[in-house]
Amino acid sequence: MSCYKIKRETIQIPHRQFDAAMATINYLTEMILIPPNTTEFVYSGHCGSLCTDQFDPSGISILFVQLHAHIFGTKLKLRHFRNDTIELPWIAYDDKYDFNYQQYRMLDEERKVLPGDRLIIGK
Repeated sequence: MSCYKIKRETIQIPHRQFDAAMATINYLTEMILIPPNTTEFVYSGHCGSLCTDQFDPSGISILFVQLHAHIFGTKLKLRHFRNDTIELPWIAYDDKYDFNYQQYRMLDEERKVLPGDRLIIGK
């Protein structure tokens, strides 16, 4: 079961050239049940076209990313798909994720997400 959620916090100033917002991509659930004796468990969150279709027609630009998981998270990547068939280069990844070392990461180059694109956070 996937749920879509976007949290938008915008500060608007008259005659402002640019707006900034924060988007959260996650899986909404009351709890995560991991079967006993499991050595690996894949958990992912989705921002599909139901979410991105709400973007401005020119899309949004991603400048920073904060990958986040709880204590048991070990690997994360933010994947980007266009037209549901083309996987673009990953936006961010961390194959040695450490809950105690979380920070915003500035991307080497701005990434454009267009209406209809899909983002997936997970392993």
